[in-house]
Amino acid sequence: MRKSNYNLDELDLDLILEITEELKRYFGNEARYILLESSFIRRLEENPEYVHHFDEKYWATVIKNELKHKYSILV
Repeated sequence: MRKSNYNLDELDLDLILEITEELKRYFGNEARYILLESSFIRRLEENPEYVHHFDEKYWATVIKNELKHKYSILV
């Protein structure tokens, strides 16, 4: 994982935890790894204002669809 200059704040961490909980509904204990492998953290670093305009259910769906798309290309 690459080093970032962006420092996560309390709101960022809360959102990450909420998204992880939402992802657990689909992926169980793999949810945190799926979140870390998604583009979400990069998006949060690049544009936190944009990311915080959406709730955890939205981002869980985006991450789930991203993963589905990634694996459909590999198959």
